[in-house]
Amino acid sequence: MLFTADRLSGSVSGTGFYGNNLMQESLILIVKVPKKISPNPIIESTVEFRFKSTVPSSALFGMLYGKISDKYKKYEELPILELPRSVLETDSKFRRQPQYRFFMESFIIQFGPEMVSISVKNGYQGWDEFFKEISYLVNVFKELNIIEKVTRIGMRYIDFFPDIDIYEKINMRIYLGDDPFKSSSQYIRTELKLEEYDVLLQITNKAEAIGDGLKRFTGSLIDYDLSISKDIHNSDFYSEYNQILNKAHEYLKDHFFTVLIRKDFLETLNPGY
Repeated sequence: MLFTADRLSGSVSGTGFYGNNLMQESLILIVKVPKKISPNPIIESTVEFRFKSTVPSSALFGMLYGKISDKYKKYEELPILELPRSVLETDSKFRRQPQYRFFMESFIIQFGPEMVSISVKNGYQGWDEFFKEISYLVNVFKELNIIEKVTRIGMRYIDFFPDIDIYEKINMRIYLGDDPFKSSSQYIRTELKLEEYDVLLQITNKAEAIGDGLKRFTGSLIDYDLSISKDIHNSDFYSEYNQILNKAHEYLKDHFFTVLIRKDFLETLNPGY
């Protein structure tokens, strides 16, 4: 099988495609990127921080809940807590998994000894609203002063398109010999490098989503999972997270609209500029 793309993987800027010297610096192309599309296909949007803490893990839950309980009034313990405490404390993969989930009307926070994430609940209202709540969470951790350093920042967006074969709508083709390959159940997983960010991109034309009233929908799914892994001291993190996240969001947005999906498909999504 041969994988090809109708466009190069990257976004256009004054210095060319991300990380590729394929354009002269003097050449600037301006590509309009929509602020929104309708209906909104985003079914999951999450930002995660992994960190090393300055306090014992046994004290973290109480400290965090004491700070956010006025806003996030409900919480639940996750099944991972059924494991022996000795396993949870010593196995690093469990320390990076959530143990508690906090709820409010629009957002969900998940928390473990070396991670915290925040996800949109009940419909994505745009990056500005999401970033406000991310900043609230970051400021809570700043006030608690429990982070020694951040080791990884992640951002994930999942889009679902009901009753669509997404491979007919994107700038990517799969060939078997000289002929386009088509299948009703097709899955692609690939890894991209957008400057300092690693991106796992997964695409399938056979997916299922559950809507209101537990109604099931079938269609296609596009899953962007971006991350940057490096040690960031707590003081640097609190001054840099804004730039890191906004830059990551712009990269994903540009890649989706100007590289991945076809222009004629975008025009059917009621783009708003």
